[in-house]
Amino acid sequence: MDPLAVVEAQLGIVDILPSYVLRNTFLWQPNSRVMKKVAAFMYGNSVRLSDALACYNACNGRHQSRVETVLKALYNAWDSNETGRHMEQYYIVSMKCQAWINGKAREQYEAVNPVVSVSEFGPPRTRYPRQIANMIESIRSVD
Repeated sequence: MDPLAVVEAQLGIVDILPSYVLRNTFLWQPNSRVMKKVAAFMYGNSVRLSDALACYNACNGRHQSRVETVLKALYNAWDSNETGRHMEQYYIVSMKCQAWINGKAREQYEAVNPVVSVSEFGPPRTRYPRQIANMIESIRSVD
């Protein structure tokens, strides 16, 4: 199974994911801000680090060693923090809302309040649907 399909099996098909996640995962240069958003989405939705790395690198294969270093550091920081509050926002697929990454001793599914609306989903709302479709096709054909 290709790395994107592994993550889709956990979260749902690409068409139902927030467009900002798709832009960050497939299109944008993996800088610190972009990688933090991708990592928060994956971590908050309980995607294992190894699956998140494989998927991110398959979808946006630039700077693989830097991506690995940053995602490992973020996962470790969030995983080892017992009492941190509101460390990062992410879209939680199961609740269909923005939520907070909190320390292990705190509420794990805390919706962002006031509510932050996410209204764009799937590749068509990214403004680059053909480019993302081509990238997905390429990932699928490798496996």
